[in-house]
Amino acid sequence: APPPSFYTVEHYDWRRDPLSDLANTIVEARRDRKTVILQVGGAWCGWCPVLERTFKQTPRVADALRNDFLVMKVNVSHENPNDRFLSQLPPIRSYPHLFAFDGEANLLGSQDGSMLESERGGYSERAILALLELWRPEREDAPQRTQSAQSTAE
Repeated sequence: APPPSFYTVEHYDWRRDPLSDLANTIVEARRDRKTVILQVGGAWCGWCPVLERTFKQTPRVADALRNDFLVMKVNVSHENPNDRFLSQLPPIRSYPHLFAFDGEANLLGSQDGSMLESERGGYSERAILALLELWRPEREDAPQRTQSAQSTAE
């Protein structure tokens, strides 16, 4: 069986209401003690599927996301720019853009996707893992897990 998805909203869909999607995802994040990542972009965005592939197909990134995060896509397009929702967040300069929230709906951070790109093309596994480490929820078992993460990295 395929591993469970860390996406609560898997597709950019202009018909969706990101406010209600976020409210539902926050409830899940609070229950499971995870961080919510909003992945803002659209079907028109060339780098958006590249980021999604990196999230899903880079084993260490996929494991980190599965363990500690819920990812929710927010659509931006001509049909629906989602201005009302996005105007409550820090400005976006390029797409995809990531925002992180804790289980209490506090904004933890805002990250321009272009800052995660690799000089070799695509996205940098190291840059993404560093960002996820920054946004990871505080847990009682964190010291133990950090130790095991270090030993796998070596």
